[in-house]
Amino acid sequence: MRARFDRVRAALDEAPFDALVLIPGPSGRYVSGVALHHSERLNLLVIPRAGRPAALAPTLEAPALEGLDVALYTWRDEEGPDRALRALLRDLRLEDSRLGVESGEMRFGEAERLRSVAPRAHLVPADALLAALRVIKDDAEIAAMRQAIVITERALAATIASLRAGQTEAEVAAELQVQLLRAGSQANAFSPLVVSGARSANPHFGPSSKRLEPGDVVILDCGAVWDGYAGDITRCVALEPVPDEIVAIYDLCRAANAAG
Repeated sequence: MRARFDRVRAALDEAPFDALVLIPGPSGRYVSGVALHHSERLNLLVIPRAGRPAALAPTLEAPALEGLDVALYTWRDEEGPDRALRALLRDLRLEDSRLGVESGEMRFGEAERLRSVAPRAHLVPADALLAALRVIKDDAEIAAMRQAIVITERALAATIASLRAGQTEAEVAAELQVQLLRAGSQANAFSPLVVSGARSANPHFGPSSKRLEPGDVVILDCGAVWDGYAGDITRCVALEPVPDEIVAIYDLCRAANAAG
């Protein structure tokens, strides 16, 4: 993870802000290697242009950060985060600086807490900097994405093999979830989607109590997670006997795909 800290530090030399402030989530995990729970409690990772990075965390999250090379500032529920956050910003000399944040990820309350504790600081978007850093995947990231796909494929294959008329969409979704866990998924990329028959015309419907019927087209959509990276695969299958119209549509779509 040291290499990623160094890459962020190098990018900050050209950035229009003095420090990067990250919340728990994909970017925070990418930089630190630590997957913190994004709860109502304030958690921040602060990487200044110069000086040692720092982290703000509630005491219950602190053990996860002990192996990280950062200055750790902790706070307890009964006192709140303001004192610790104020000390962190003071020690890093960021009280009246420009702070880069993920404008699409940071919650309103987190931004307001920063503004309240450091009213002279300015929050500016850092989304472009992070996107530029993360768009080129390293070997570990590629391996994690490949493993997430392997797990997703295994779960889909096992679930499709068990499909029977009479099952509800919700039952199939539950089986898909079980198969994801059995195959080794560490979390859900999203809740599995299963729709069938006329409902399959809208692929983003959630699973329902509708029962699968012979001839139904069934859409299954799920994703495993491995080391913070998600797979996402959709499969369409049909229960026998498959109507001639569905066979013709399938053949047409396959020919179109083959033609590019």
